[in-house]
Amino acid sequence: MFRQDPSFLLPWVGWIEDIATANPQRRCCVVSNDWLLGHFSNLTFSQKFAISARDALQAHGFRRLRYGKDRVGRAARSNGSLEARLREIASHAKPSVVVSFTENEALKASFLGALVLYTELGCLPRLGAPETMFLDPCGHQTGLLVVAWDRLARMEPPLSTGLSEDLWEAHLQATLREHPAHEAARHWVRELRPRRTRLLALQPPDWLTYEGLYGPVHPEELIYREASRQPDALLVPAYHPGHRLSPDMEKYISGEFPNVVFPPRELSSGRAELFVPYVDEVVTISSTVAMAGILAGKPVRTLGRSAFRRAAAAMTKVQGDLAAQSRLRRNLLAFLSNRYLHLKARLTGESGYASDVVSQIPRTDPADHYFDFSDWTVERLVALLGLGSTVPLAAAPAACKPS
Repeated sequence: MFRQDPSFLLPWVGWIEDIATANPQRRCCVVSNDWLLGHFSNLTFSQKFAISARDALQAHGFRRLRYGKDRVGRAARSNGSLEARLREIASHAKPSVVVSFTENEALKASFLGALVLYTELGCLPRLGAPETMFLDPCGHQTGLLVVAWDRLARMEPPLSTGLSEDLWEAHLQATLREHPAHEAARHWVRELRPRRTRLLALQPPDWLTYEGLYGPVHPEELIYREASRQPDALLVPAYHPGHRLSPDMEKYISGEFPNVVFPPRELSSGRAELFVPYVDEVVTISSTVAMAGILAGKPVRTLGRSAFRRAAAAMTKVQGDLAAQSRLRRNLLAFLSNRYLHLKARLTGESGYASDVVSQIPRTDPADHYFDFSDWTVERLVALLGLGSTVPLAAAPAACKPS
């Protein structure tokens, strides 16, 4: 379902095709609308199933917001044609595993007996680090970071806080501080002092999952609301690479809201992580910049039902308690590097890797799988942080019992 440009999702086509090609032992089918299906290779997939976007929207009076809320469970499911089509596809394809890039409450009910996993690019900071992807059995935005947060927060992983802090510091040094635009970003934010500075990480207006969990995404309206919320603080909007306002629109907004300060154009898009260490607060709907702020120990406010809302609330609650912040950072890094995140290069390119990962996830109580640290190694975290062999590793503590 699109508001602006269906090509926004074309990167997914390449990732899906790469995963299917690297796992020939698995029979792979793909389900989407006709426009996207036309971009998939007929040689890669044994079957391609089309779902009519028109039919799916018609059940909601062509109101995409109502459709989006229905898909994420915020409204009673009333889309009989879509669910009937999914059940029809299930009867033909008979999949053992279903992987979705968006939240969809109907999948488990339609594909009975299949393991349903949600995926997307991972939530670790991305500047200078390798791309990752997650596989979550509980949801896209309502996944393990939400439903299993209490367990995550209280676990004792086989990673000491000291080693965790050392690796996190090494990551910041090797990626963020070595980024060619880092000094310019740092200097620009510090010029805004002494006023309190809030970073608003914007997202494109054409993303159905967070529309259902938040509401229609109009970046300019979000800027207005946040600027009005704390008029004494400066608000720094930072763009997702997929969308940006025009210079004239920025000038207009700053004229109406003098506390809104847009970064220089060369720093304004895809560079939000560079600002995180130097601002006082991070605000977003569900951008992964939220996790950058959480791991940096910043107060973070997420809007709607973001996947990061419980981690953000926890880190905000312990402001000023450095020991508590270190424990939360350690637990997040340990959990993410155990079985939750995978290097995108391995998941999409390594022969048999995706198939092996999926085959290890149990159909019943799959969450337990992600809290079993019996085969965790510190090298996994090192790889995800993009440190490679550049950091000498102290001996990792002995593995503890699965939490």
